[in-house]
Amino acid sequence: MLIPITLALASMLPLTTWAPSETDEPYLEAARAAAAHLWVTATDSDRLAWPTSETPGAAISWSLYSGMPGGVLLLGWLAALDAEPRPGAFKDALAALLAAARPGPGEGLTWPGSGENESWGSPGLYTGDAGIAAVLLELYGLTQRPELSLAVHQGVTSLVARQTAAARGGHWETGTDVISGAAGIGLFLLRAHRRLHRPDALEAARAAGRWLVDQAERTGTGTRWRIVPGLQRVYPNFSHGAAGVGAFLLELHRTSPHGEWRAAAEQAATYLDGLVTEEPAGCWIWPHHEGDSLQYVSYCHGPPGTARFYQLLHRVTREPLGRERVLGAGRWLRAAGLPRPTRPLPGYWNVSRCCGTAGVGDFYLDLHAMTGDASWLTAAREIAEDLLDRSETRSGHLAWRQAEHRVRPEDLTIQTGWAQGSAGIGLFFLRLYLVESKASLPGWQLPDQPFAPLPER
Repeated sequence: MLIPITLALASMLPLTTWAPSETDEPYLEAARAAAAHLWVTATDSDRLAWPTSETPGAAISWSLYSGMPGGVLLLGWLAALDAEPRPGAFKDALAALLAAARPGPGEGLTWPGSGENESWGSPGLYTGDAGIAAVLLELYGLTQRPELSLAVHQGVTSLVARQTAAARGGHWETGTDVISGAAGIGLFLLRAHRRLHRPDALEAARAAGRWLVDQAERTGTGTRWRIVPGLQRVYPNFSHGAAGVGAFLLELHRTSPHGEWRAAAEQAATYLDGLVTEEPAGCWIWPHHEGDSLQYVSYCHGPPGTARFYQLLHRVTREPLGRERVLGAGRWLRAAGLPRPTRPLPGYWNVSRCCGTAGVGDFYLDLHAMTGDASWLTAAREIAEDLLDRSETRSGHLAWRQAEHRVRPEDLTIQTGWAQGSAGIGLFFLRLYLVESKASLPGWQLPDQPFAPLPER
């Protein structure tokens, strides 16, 4: 059992602007420095673990969104490149992640979290067990460590056992979306079926697909989904809306072809096309929620996330509109002048992967992988340089101070997780390094990422 004791004294030292040393590998060095920040904030214990932020009293989280898994993924890749910020960092952090697991349903594993009951954590992709298992699956592919394969299998077993039967299909009582609901869990189960040959994972994903089709709302412009029934605000984009649900249904159709999945996803595309704004010509963006002009710019509610749906749509249908929407999403971001916009953008207020700059940079790498166009790699480098300009450090440990919530801009903190902190930003720098160095390593690919991690060679 992991028992946090005290925050490292280094976390109370003043921050200054970071400057890279003379090196041929500045992006690898930046990824390493971002990872070093994780244990600057780590608790003293038998195993390495860190809280979600430097805010006094912040807890250790096991979710991919804000907790340990994103940092463990970063440390695992740095270890594979012989670039760990300290010897044994990956081993210690992985041990903490595995030690936090506890028995789950069906003789599986679950992790602590803000779950729906007292016994088990959340099943979600970014909020709980599916995301943890997804990271362990990526690390198993990298290291071939048998204990990781076992943990992933046990995580799948637990998720399958926890699925609640419905009139037609099944779900996890956490809604429809990618972040915590059936679409995100289903994406992981499809990945587990492909890599681990688990037919029960495929059947659970099919059940989730049938349930999601039944949850769809038909509108005059296609099909949409609410996160949960009765929620007044409708989010159309990837993290909580039709783009994310549609992406899962397309992946399901690719794995287990059925006209129902494809038809529902194509109706989601019709719905999203009815909301798209073209500004200027050939540049496309979608609103944060129905009936509002607010536009976000990054993964959660913006073009980098919604483009994932259209990339999959192009793969399934081979129609050019999907690919053109992906490119139009990138062109909108470039036309807006990111990372230093030429006009006020209310939906752009931080530097992280979920809502800010790092998510845009990662999308530029997606576009480079998809097209081979060097201009997208140049755009990603511009993002990287901006992130370095905005960073703060303690003796080379990179960190970023920002507001997580758009409506609370005064609430500034330094976070550690995948979505809004050092782990996610470090993974962007590391991916940029792998592209720049023309590495033979395949890169990581989380279940909701349809783009190749590296360009085709």
